[in-house]
Amino acid sequence: MAHGPGIMELFSPSGFKHSQLDSFASRTECRVCQFLWCEDLLGSINQANRIRRLSDLVKPGTGPAVVKEPNKAYVVLTAVKQDTTADLWRCLEIKVMSDRGRLLWQPLHSLQVAVSDDSPFVDFVYWRPVRWTYGNLDSLPMLRELLDYCGKSHENCPQLSARRLPTRVLRLSGETPNLSLSLHESSSDELGEYTALSYCWGGPQELCLTTQNLESFKETALEITQLPRTLADAALVTNALGLQFLWVDALCIIQDSAADKAVEIERMCAIYENSVVTIAASTSDSVQNGFLNPNVSYNTNSASCTVPIPIQNVRGEEEWTNLTFSSTRTQHTDVFPINKRGWTFQEAFVPHRLLVFGDIEPFMRCRSSDTVVLSLAAVSYYNSRIEPRRVLYNGRAYNSSYTQANDDHHFRRLWLYIVEQYCLRSFGFEEDRPLAIRGVVQSLQSVYEGQCYHGIWSTCAIGCLLWKSYPRDAEPPVRQPQMPTWSWLSLSFSDIDLSLLELQGSDEGEAMVRFTDAPHKILEITCQVLHEDEVMEADDIVAYWNDHGREWDPEWEQLFLLVLTRTVDQKLLTIEAVRDSEDAYRRRGIMEIRGVEKWIARPKQTVRLL
Repeated sequence: MAHGPGIMELFSPSGFKHSQLDSFASRTECRVCQFLWCEDLLGSINQANRIRRLSDLVKPGTGPAVVKEPNKAYVVLTAVKQDTTADLWRCLEIKVMSDRGRLLWQPLHSLQVAVSDDSPFVDFVYWRPVRWTYGNLDSLPMLRELLDYCGKSHENCPQLSARRLPTRVLRLSGETPNLSLSLHESSSDELGEYTALSYCWGGPQELCLTTQNLESFKETALEITQLPRTLADAALVTNALGLQFLWVDALCIIQDSAADKAVEIERMCAIYENSVVTIAASTSDSVQNGFLNPNVSYNTNSASCTVPIPIQNVRGEEEWTNLTFSSTRTQHTDVFPINKRGWTFQEAFVPHRLLVFGDIEPFMRCRSSDTVVLSLAAVSYYNSRIEPRRVLYNGRAYNSSYTQANDDHHFRRLWLYIVEQYCLRSFGFEEDRPLAIRGVVQSLQSVYEGQCYHGIWSTCAIGCLLWKSYPRDAEPPVRQPQMPTWSWLSLSFSDIDLSLLELQGSDEGEAMVRFTDAPHKILEITCQVLHEDEVMEADDIVAYWNDHGREWDPEWEQLFLLVLTRTVDQKLLTIEAVRDSEDAYRRRGIMEIRGVEKWIARPKQTVRLL
């Protein structure tokens, strides 16, 4: 293009042989040449690669030069069209070829090509610039397009309709940006359309609902200027979507009432599931920071080059239009603060629709698509890490309804992922960890068979009980006294490994497990009960995983092994336990032993695991 040939010459199968590689450094007058020579052509690709621009081929930062004779190497540019539409130009492919036609280098991804909506090339180029402008309230109305598209186009997503309102919601009045909010207490059968907010508190909340301000908040509306920025932004988005009600935990749950918290936590699944859409303030680490005008960028801005192109209009006059070339850009959501917080996992997993405010542009996730986008911007969501995964199918993210992944294998893979996420995320109060998974459990129980008690599923209890603990820090894990020792939720500051669940599957094992009546904190297990000393003397211990991260402690009391199941290579998997009373035990860890026939011949007895 710098040499003046028409753009259409780029569309030949062999491409356009631009010029020798060694000439690019001196082409300072050409934007494209300088862009290819100096800028990062790989973009936000998650891999170490010492060759990221043409100049690296000749003078890499480390290692020998890839092209030793740049005067005998040529840069070839090829226009690549959209697969489904032959008339649309999608990207510019770059190759460095030897003078004998051998490929010397090609970047992993081609450069994306974009034009504005008013460009004469609009019917011939696939990509567009990002439509959304953070900090500009004029961008807000386009958010409704996402909702309408999903409601009209996705059979697997529920229709946009009124559903039962939560106990309390915030009622919006006024016009953007002069909104006000008042607390509305719903009747038991009241219906309405509302948004829910998922966000990071970032510490104690200066503005929250209490027993003292409950009545005044119902009577006197708050101006939007009185709200923390994240809550104010959520109100603006709700209004732009054409909805009247907004649910925010800090302002809709009485924060100094343990009784009200307990009731509302049990309803959390329904609250998020019944929302028209849940707003995810993904980039904000505090309620004070907001998300409509983020001051932090978590994804790397890709290099781009805008080139003026002369064309001839219908009157034969010369006009100029712009083509923009850019390297691959991704919007990884796993780096956002919201995906570090424990409570927000269920807030993203349960809703039918999630409106994610990232650092490039907002996009929506629903039961039919993981990325419903505002514009055909050159952002590669396919190569982005979009977290949390909503449903697993065949080992990968699956974007449809739960029921299409409803079998034992896929359910176990999904549960492994959920447990992993809860271990990675942080909680302001560790005792909240069991509470923050209830919404996910309720959602899964509505689709899959079985019940989940303290993180252990009745349909695959043996495999779930064989969890292993690995301390996250130098300090040993802390046991939560309110939880049964057989539950992985009883340990804080520990990574939980459920790989044995995947190996065991739904195998019923050698033991029989029964959950007692509510609150289901006692397990009745009918199994062989072995003295650990006896197994040790027989030299039958193969592997041991202690819940507290210690290999051995001489001060421990006499230990026992509760035999759960055998492995395919003829070993026994057991729970190591200490006796609490005559027939009651508390878990200490997991042990694998050999000598199957010898130990399995022992008589079974029924014991209680506390």
